[in-house]
Amino acid sequence: MDDQIRPYVTFTDADRSLDTPYLQLDIDSSLRFLFTIRRLPTHRDHDSRPCLFKWSPVGDGFVRGGFILLCHVPSADGDGPADESIALQKVEIAPEPNYNPALVQSGSVRITKWTPRLWELKTGESISFQSSLPEHWERQLRPGETYELLWPGGTIGLWDWGSKQERLGQELRACSETGRDVLVLPGGVRTLFSVRSVPSLPVPRASPEPVRDEDRVPGAPILSVELQCPPTIHRQVPYQVTGKVHYHPSISQKAKAITFHTVIFHRFIVANDCFQLYRRKGADLEPIDTDDPHDAYRIYDDPDVLVNVTGHDNFTTLRPGESWAFSRYIQGRSWTYIPRDAHVGETFCVQYHGGTVNWWDWGGKEDHAGTKVTLSSSICGRVVDPADNGGRPRLVIPASNIVEFTLAGSD
Repeated sequence: MDDQIRPYVTFTDADRSLDTPYLQLDIDSSLRFLFTIRRLPTHRDHDSRPCLFKWSPVGDGFVRGGFILLCHVPSADGDGPADESIALQKVEIAPEPNYNPALVQSGSVRITKWTPRLWELKTGESISFQSSLPEHWERQLRPGETYELLWPGGTIGLWDWGSKQERLGQELRACSETGRDVLVLPGGVRTLFSVRSVPSLPVPRASPEPVRDEDRVPGAPILSVELQCPPTIHRQVPYQVTGKVHYHPSISQKAKAITFHTVIFHRFIVANDCFQLYRRKGADLEPIDTDDPHDAYRIYDDPDVLVNVTGHDNFTTLRPGESWAFSRYIQGRSWTYIPRDAHVGETFCVQYHGGTVNWWDWGGKEDHAGTKVTLSSSICGRVVDPADNGGRPRLVIPASNIVEFTLAGSD
């Protein structure tokens, strides 16, 4: 290990427990930052068992006690070789004011197929996360300077042996509750990057135009979205908006059931297939960027997945007159979409902007017992085959109503 980074490294291979999986973090900054956790083989007999663990670069990395930013500065003794004339200076970064590190790996989570940031690895497998520096980190960078992003090492307190399939519906409890040894992710890995220009302040962007009723395509089912939410939100208290997708009977068509892909309702995502969060400015609504606060991840090397539409969580069936309910979080205990400068009493709004369903077909579960489609490998993967939805007309869903809530003081 380089002597210059040794003082910053808090966990090494020597801190591992022999009764835990052997995980290793790699970092690549060739484009954005690519973080890869690999599970390496050991000589333990139980290495063949899969393991589950909860970790993300945003929730566990870009926080106090996580990644360290080091700046290259000229050494006081600059007469030596070029690689010795550079010193590493730690860049101090103020923590997010609304972030509570005690809540990141505490408590427990229920294991489902899609539990956020819960990963399963067998020996030899890896999981990758792609992310940019958080905004409050970028503001510390200076043009023309060279930096290193260093992982000093850390522990993962939510992990256990087993697979998601084996543990569906069970609770994954913290090591502090179960007596298991914490899982060590050793430090020392780092990546070099340069800054050509100072990151600019974000420019308030124009919100994309909501999809209108007139944008519906003739011949497709008629769906609409209705949102509801509690009137107030408190800092560090989970808060969610609930919604219903209504299937309206058509006067011109015989009433038929439909089966459709629900992925466009699953998260705040870019483009028109999205929920938009606003802050109210008098009579105007100012859109708020809602990049995923948990992490920006992609699962690399995984193939596309063939699924049965009646057995997958991201497909549902409705008959005319029925509704499908969903909910979306605006805030969790250790993350929030609400801006850091928001003040008590400020009003925010949410609207589903509308979009196009990625895949749909006439018929209910009994009609599609054998229907299979191919999803891309990401957790909210889109249907990639059939790409043209079988030639059926596009199912366009107009924008929802706008719901409002107010930031309250401490609960």
